[in-house]
Amino acid sequence: MMLRIEKGVLFYQKGEVIRKAGLFLLCTLLIMQPLHFSMVKVLVYYREMYAAMFAVLLCIELLSKRKSLLSMRHEVFFLLLFLFVLIVAALVDPCIPLYGAVNNQASEHLTSIDPRIYILRNAIIYLPVLFYLSVRGFSKHDLKVVMMACALMAPISILHFLSSLKLADVLMVIELGGAGLQYNSYAPYLTYPFAASLCLFFVLKNKIIKYAFGLNCVFIFLYLIITTSRQSVLFAVICLIGFSIFVSSKYRARFLLVMGIIAVAGAFLVPLFLANYNVDAVILSKFGSTEAFETSRFSIMRTGLNVMNPIDYVTGAGLSSVVTSGPHNDYIRWTQRIGVFGMIIGFSPFLLAFIKALKLSSKKSSPYMIFLVVAIFYTLYHSLFGYPREDAYQSLYCFLGLASWLACTQPSFAEDR
Repeated sequence: MMLRIEKGVLFYQKGEVIRKAGLFLLCTLLIMQPLHFSMVKVLVYYREMYAAMFAVLLCIELLSKRKSLLSMRHEVFFLLLFLFVLIVAALVDPCIPLYGAVNNQASEHLTSIDPRIYILRNAIIYLPVLFYLSVRGFSKHDLKVVMMACALMAPISILHFLSSLKLADVLMVIELGGAGLQYNSYAPYLTYPFAASLCLFFVLKNKIIKYAFGLNCVFIFLYLIITTSRQSVLFAVICLIGFSIFVSSKYRARFLLVMGIIAVAGAFLVPLFLANYNVDAVILSKFGSTEAFETSRFSIMRTGLNVMNPIDYVTGAGLSSVVTSGPHNDYIRWTQRIGVFGMIIGFSPFLLAFIKALKLSSKKSSPYMIFLVVAIFYTLYHSLFGYPREDAYQSLYCFLGLASWLACTQPSFAEDR
């Protein structure tokens, strides 16, 4: 029962109030975070504030259910073990940078705190959200609400971001060739709401709302192309292929038909819209020629491995040896910091969840399960090209994907509340 009657007055049960408060708090965070470039000017520590509030909710949830995090899932165990490894690494860190002095301008926090504290803060800031959701659980309704919040904020965030560029016309963004569009940071974040919009297209019953989220996918995809973020476009394509192949046959035919209509319509309409603009040559070269396969990232990754001593592969060069930038690969950067074994522990929660989700989706290929696979893969994929767990835009969604998996694989998910 969600409600009780006492002396003729209708009351919510305390547990249900806490559940609704947690979902509301999460949605407000999902509304604020896509506007991060403006939020930090108003409230620099808004993420720390949310971490504290979710920590309180977590304590209430654990006490009410008489549970302990230590009795939770394997993914949670490895997250706690990784946190322990980081604390030990911070205590023995020789504080010798691999790439020269730390760039203090890379973050508001680096101007005033120890780099080791900065790295620890990035590693734990969204753990209260993840731990809380793993204990609380999701119903299908909860997951849909969260996906809607993610999906709806993406176009608002894009338009707000473009307004900060002070373009005379929004479509002039195609003349920038990706310059100033943060193709390796902001653009990859958009692939999560893209996947959420795609899932909502399948699960929503109202046709108007369903196709609105379909158009949202188109809008995000076109913007990703404009940013010249090849890793983001490829992830979006993987999402499209994944849903079209693994979703049940009752969804597949309509989905492929809609994709075909959009492709044909786009072929005719996009040139008309762009007739008065000069599409930058960088966009054309990255997606329309063999240069699309040329990249300097492999050289940067190789350099990242070469700057390490043999012993560093086991012990790491130090937690603060690489604070900002580096090898453009999170697997290598964590190896540089804490060694191969520490890196494996750090990625184990995501890899375990991904394998489990894949196995479960093969048995039950619902759009929800496919989305959970993609949401977990988000972290594993983007870590090949950057540092999503420490990126201001991407980090929330790295932990949200894993948290959604942990929350949705509880009995409450079967209830469409």
